Amino acid sequence: MTRTWILGLLAAVSIASFAPRVEAAGPGIAYLTFSRTVALPGATLAPGTYIFEKVETGSRSDLVRVMSRDRSHVFLTQFTEVTERPDGAAEKTGVVLGESDHGAAPKIETWYPAGDQFSYHFIYRQP
Repeated sequence: MTRTWILGLLAAVSIASFAPRVEAAGPGIAYLTFSRTVALPGATLAPGTYIFEKVETGSRSDLVRVMSRDRSHVFLTQFTEVTERPDGAAEKTGVVLGESDHGAAPKIETWYPAGDQFSYHFIYRQP
């Protein structure tokens, strides 16, 4: 086996073992449980369970809020880029993690609410 193939296999196993547990809590609301630290724009989420919810404002449907499971702390309220769920995306995908610097928490790039035809892409500012 080549070194590249082995490194690719290790990365795939690492990502698969890191997949969050997803529990739908109603339309536009999900409980996501992470086994490792993850990042959102301007926030870091320690391992645990969090509520991801769409916030309907009447005129916009691209606002997402992320809170602690008991709703006592809001980690993020942000407008997102809304796109259609890609064909073939699993119903319980939950989130897609992006790349991060070595040693940094992986960034949550996109949230896929269960039963929703849309996905919500988080916007990260470049330093």
